[in-house]
Amino acid sequence: MNRFRRSQPTRPRTPEERERDRAEREQRRRARRWRRSQAAAVEDPELAAEPPPGLDAGVSGALDPPASGAAEAAEASGAAEAAEASGAAEAAEAWGASEGAASGAADGAAPPGWVPGPPRPVDALVGRGGPEAADAPTPLRPPSTPGQPGPEEPASPTGPVPSPDGPPQVVPLRRRDEPSAPLDPAARVAGRAGGTGLGWRHRVGRSRDASLPRSSRPAADQGQRGHLPWSVGGTGSSGGARGRVRRRTFAILAIVVALGLVWFLYSLFQPFKGDGHGQVAVTIPPGTGTSGVGNILARDHVVSSGFFFTVRAWLSGRRSDLHAGHFSLKRDMSYGAALDALTRRRAPVRVVKVTIPEGDARRQIANLAHADGLTGSYLVASSHSSTVTPSSYGAGRGTKSLEGFLFPATYDLAAGSPAQRLVNDQLAAFKHAFGQVNLGWARAHKLTPYDVLTVASMVEREAGVPRDRPLIAAVIYNRLRRRMPLGIDATIRYALHDWSRPLTASDLRIRSPYNTRLRRGLPPTPIGNPGLASLQAAAHPARVSYLYYVVKPGGHGEHLFASTFAQFQRDAARYRRARTRNGGRSPTR
Repeated sequence: MNRFRRSQPTRPRTPEERERDRAEREQRRRARRWRRSQAAAVEDPELAAEPPPGLDAGVSGALDPPASGAAEAAEASGAAEAAEASGAAEAAEAWGASEGAASGAADGAAPPGWVPGPPRPVDALVGRGGPEAADAPTPLRPPSTPGQPGPEEPASPTGPVPSPDGPPQVVPLRRRDEPSAPLDPAARVAGRAGGTGLGWRHRVGRSRDASLPRSSRPAADQGQRGHLPWSVGGTGSSGGARGRVRRRTFAILAIVVALGLVWFLYSLFQPFKGDGHGQVAVTIPPGTGTSGVGNILARDHVVSSGFFFTVRAWLSGRRSDLHAGHFSLKRDMSYGAALDALTRRRAPVRVVKVTIPEGDARRQIANLAHADGLTGSYLVASSHSSTVTPSSYGAGRGTKSLEGFLFPATYDLAAGSPAQRLVNDQLAAFKHAFGQVNLGWARAHKLTPYDVLTVASMVEREAGVPRDRPLIAAVIYNRLRRRMPLGIDATIRYALHDWSRPLTASDLRIRSPYNTRLRRGLPPTPIGNPGLASLQAAAHPARVSYLYYVVKPGGHGEHLFASTFAQFQRDAARYRRARTRNGGRSPTR
């Protein structure tokens, strides 16, 4: 059997059938109009009208009053079954027939073809309140689906309900074109609670009952609307508790915001801040923006925050008045005092250029700083710092100096600046340069950043040309891997603090941790302050097997590299002969 067989098409209706149906509909329409006039005649006999011509006996019989409440319910049930069988249009007609049955016509006969069914609620037909309720017009209700209660009808056995004062009373039906009498709110509530058929009007016009308190609405009506009980999320105890928590939260947030605002204003305007103390030389490069000026001042401890300095300059409207150049300021100044110092006209400051060669040690730099007129002790200033700590780079806890971290470069300072200013600039430059070095190879070979810095300081001292830097670094790492002494004489010179005179045999036998001819491994600290090129060479050595190197005679600083000791002996003999011819001086040229 084909489960997806198409449905058979309906047979088209013939013209005779359509004409017959049209005549029947017209006859029922006239019957309904006559019924309404008969219902109106109950109140006013003058409105009575003759039956329309052509009205058959079966239809006119339906206009007679029922003999009892049971007959009345049977007619209503028959009308409901007719509505189910004939569609939406015939259901409306059956509803009109049930209205006619309630109007009280003569003989109580049912229309032809009507079959008695379940009794229909007669709340709309029988009054509950005696003669007063009988005199009041009752609004019409829409038809309900057969077998189900109406929009506002209770699902309970129905039938003629006698009133407290007497037998059931027939309520006259008003005409459809007659305006309904207004109902007060109390009557609406009573109608919904008592099942008088007012519920469907309540749903049509809900805004009319909006003024009623929610507590007066019946629970059944609330359930039909699909609402939860009014106490949930309403004005109950849980809602009140949530309201108190919400108000307490808002109060706490308001206090926090107020305290934050007070702190911000206090930090910005610094009402009890002085003009600072001490002396700091500050250099503002040309083209530096307001935020850059604030960062420089915060770095040199002139102000406490570069951000608040920028905000204060923006609020005061003096951002464009900041000058570039060299300034002599104080430590821990207020933002207003720093702005005054950077915006007022001042006398020209003499600038001193301090040039630090690559590879120089602390003692050599101290001599340069003193020669350039800097004040204070450079050795004391370069012994420790809060911005750079050697232990954070892998140095031992006993390290007592910043050797290796004092980056070599040219620094512009005001004449008479303290040596600490030069140290601060060198440390800042080192952090910037060392941050550009990739330490991936060193970490893979279990080397610390401090080890790389130490190797770079030896490379800086030994290399004479740039191409030799990665080769010398490779020799150092190869000898360390084979646990061979490095044999670098520059480490002995660092221990002797002598970088000019030739080393003697006794110098080569000195008992010092920096004597790499006698000790294996790296020296305890860097032996100088390397530049960026040597740092890169120490972090990325050449991949060669060299173990020895010696100065190339006439090579302008180049070296001869060898992988075997025999080759190194030949290169060393060549170097000694050239040195002898040069009068004992290094034959580099």
